[in-house]
Amino acid sequence: PQPPLCGAAPEPLPPAWSQHAPLPEDVAISVAYFLRVRCVAQWASICRAARAAIWAQLEAKALWRELLERRFGAEAAEVTRRARPGADGPLLYRAARALRLVFREHVEIVPGSIVDKADNAEVVACPATRYLINAGVGAQGAIRRAAGAALESEVEQLETPFCR
Repeated sequence: PQPPLCGAAPEPLPPAWSQHAPLPEDVAISVAYFLRVRCVAQWASICRAARAAIWAQLEAKALWRELLERRFGAEAAEVTRRARPGADGPLLYRAARALRLVFREHVEIVPGSIVDKADNAEVVACPATRYLINAGVGAQGAIRRAAGAALESEVEQLETPFCR
C-alpha cells in the first residue's frame, strides 16, 4: 500500500462518488450534443448508460442527425436516406460516412469547360429540370451540344417528370 500523502490518512469518497448510479438517458443525450462524433463513440464504448442512450433510444435519432449535419452538411441526411432508405440514428451516420468514402474514391470533379474535358470522362453530370427540357443555354446546353444527337434520342425515351 502507498503511504498517505503528507502523512494524512486518505478521506473516504462521498457516497455519491462511490455508488455507480446509472446516468439518466436525457442527460447522456444532452451531453453527446456537445461532443464530436469520435468522442461520442468513445464515451459510449466505456459507459454502459451512455451506450444505451446514444445507440438505442428513439431520442438519439435527432442526436445522430445533428452530428451528421454538423460533420457533413445540411443536405447529408437527405442524400444518405436516398441511398439507404429507412436508415436512421447511428446507422444513418455510418451510411453517410460510407457514401463519403465512395464519392472520394469514385467521383472526380474536373474544372474547366465541359466541351474540352468531356472526351476523357466516363460520366458527365448534366444539370436539367425534372422535365429534361433542353434550354440550350449554360452547362446543360454545352453538354447536350457536345454529346450530340445520341444523347437527345436517349433523353427522349425517358419518362418525365424524371424526379419527384
